[in-house]
Amino acid sequence: MIEAAVEQLGQLPSITPEYSQVSIKIGCALSSTGKLENAERLFLQAIEKAQNNEDKALAYFNVFQVRWRKGFAEVNVSAKEQYYAKALSALQKAIELSNGRYALHDINTGYYPIKKMLGAGGMGCAFLCENHNYLIKGHKLVVIKCFWENIAGSLETVFKEPLALDKIAGDLVPKPLDYGYADNVNKKQPYFVTEYVEAAIDGEAYLEKYGPLDLKNGLMVALQIAEGLRRAHEVGIYHLDLKPANLLLKRTNWGIAVKIIDFGLSRVTTSLRDVAIKRSQSGKSVFEQAVFGTLEYAPPEQRGYARQFGDPSARSDIFAFGKTMYRLLTGEIPFAVEQELLEHAPEWYQLLCDCVRQNPEKRPESVQVLVSSLKGIEDAPKIAERKAEEQEQLRKAKLAREMAEHQAEEERLKKKRNPIFLKNRISRYEQNGKIFLRTYLVKKSNMTI
Repeated sequence: MIEAAVEQLGQLPSITPEYSQVSIKIGCALSSTGKLENAERLFLQAIEKAQNNEDKALAYFNVFQVRWRKGFAEVNVSAKEQYYAKALSALQKAIELSNGRYALHDINTGYYPIKKMLGAGGMGCAFLCENHNYLIKGHKLVVIKCFWENIAGSLETVFKEPLALDKIAGDLVPKPLDYGYADNVNKKQPYFVTEYVEAAIDGEAYLEKYGPLDLKNGLMVALQIAEGLRRAHEVGIYHLDLKPANLLLKRTNWGIAVKIIDFGLSRVTTSLRDVAIKRSQSGKSVFEQAVFGTLEYAPPEQRGYARQFGDPSARSDIFAFGKTMYRLLTGEIPFAVEQELLEHAPEWYQLLCDCVRQNPEKRPESVQVLVSSLKGIEDAPKIAERKAEEQEQLRKAKLAREMAEHQAEEERLKKKRNPIFLKNRISRYEQNGKIFLRTYLVKKSNMTI
């Protein structure tokens, strides 16, 4: 298809209406193979040569797609944000030129004007928006999650799990505020609105800004994640896409507060990750490599091995928890849990190894067990401290006894060296001697002295 399109493009003068359309086709083909730079160049060329707004809008929307994919594959946070800013600019041009046809959420109401693109991935993208919806009080800014795929079913059914989580884990997930369709007439392009957590950044951005978590903060973060999973699992809701990028971390006076994002959305739409695992892993594009990178957090049963290990379950989230915490504690990509990086925390090493076992049956059987293990890690320093205190008390008691015995001995020796004591002793010896001598002489001579 690419070869045919390239040949066709070479035969067309750039002034013909078909030129921009063919450029877009070739750009899409190149984009699908991961050649994003060449694709973007052709889309921009199509914009320049387009003779109508329809072609321009389509080209701009494809530029948006290429740029967010570049941002998705970028490791550096500031570079990622720059790509997302450029992507949003292209999207807004596409929306303007198409009279809203390329909008990813409902723009006709004017409720949620976009301020910033926060991120994108296999399922969709997220925008930071102003809140002009008079029905939503107390939220100046909101986050809108948009999806690439058109989702079948009523929105109440589609978003049932995310909405339910507000009641059971409200302090550990962003509060859901609204949902709807970008195209209300045809019921297409669903979106989901949540609260915006001020000053919070995702786990990957946190690692780049502050570095790995220390053991104290790591335990604090882990307990919050585990508690959120526990509450959700109790009502049969699994995350199935847990990773640092799906955690919002906020530094507070008492420590680090955690909110788990995209909870309950993994089953809403088919992720690009799920599409990617069906394809050959040889010769992956940069974008595909980034998608596969997120698979480091996914257990085998989510990576095409359901026949061997069964369907995804609560233990799938436990696997992802293990990989996520390893990443947050060490800063390393979690290809494997390496003992060397956790030598200073053997309890953590053992727990994370248990979590990431390939066979789900060998992982902790529930998040409740996981919470208990974390409590054990939390209590370990207290137990060690208590034992140390007991040992110190025993040491002090022994020292006190030894000092008392030493003082008693000193007193005894002091009395022996006292002149009055010695004089009295000599006097007693003299008296005893006289008595002895008198007794001896009486017995010997039978005479009275």
